[in-house]
Amino acid sequence: MLPVYDNRLPLNVVIMAGGQGKRLRPLTNDTPKALLEVGNKPIAERLVGHLNSFGLKNLCFSVGHLGEKIKTYFGDGTVLGVNIRYLNEYQPLGSIGIIGHQSEWTHEQFLVINGDLLTNFDVERFYNQFKQSNADLAVATYNYSLEIPWGILEVSETGNVKRIREKPTISRQINAGIYLFKQKMLNLFPPNEPYEGWQMLKDAIEQNYHVIALPIEGYWVDIGNLSDFERAQQMIFGSVKA
Repeated sequence: MLPVYDNRLPLNVVIMAGGQGKRLRPLTNDTPKALLEVGNKPIAERLVGHLNSFGLKNLCFSVGHLGEKIKTYFGDGTVLGVNIRYLNEYQPLGSIGIIGHQSEWTHEQFLVINGDLLTNFDVERFYNQFKQSNADLAVATYNYSLEIPWGILEVSETGNVKRIREKPTISRQINAGIYLFKQKMLNLFPPNEPYEGWQMLKDAIEQNYHVIALPIEGYWVDIGNLSDFERAQQMIFGSVKA
């Protein structure tokens, strides 16, 4: 008999792993993005281990492209000390659309996270901040800095140069691909249509739901392309800072 687990935090946890990983080709020609290895361990296995460290042991994987390989690798999760079930995406439904097709959920709140993230964010802190705010939807944000390799000019309407900033670094809070929301947000999901996380965020704002941004600390890498994949490898092996 399989062990029965309960999540220490009252959350339905869904790891989105159905994408095709087109920007990571040829690595993803025969391997789902979630199974690409970072430091000799699949990205998604690192994520499962991180969630497990916070007592989140009942997990769902949303799978589509090459999903059978993910199922074969993780099975029911017993080897990793968790329970894993699968949401099968038989047609493309966007990053989170499949969640709206399920009617039975244990908890009233969802933690949804992209399966290609390398991160050590504090899950319990994220949850507690969400509860204290009484929000309907929280999106995790990460401070992303971009150095512009040219001088930036401030120019008046008449063409006079007022100021120059040489090679400035611009910092912005970006969507980190981690959402925490109440079950009523599923009312936004269109039936039988693809639906993305950013669309849920946009729709929730437009319909006046209580939406908050919660900055996360620690490291965060979205392994969406080959350069980010290489950076993640270097991070794990200590050649670059998180």
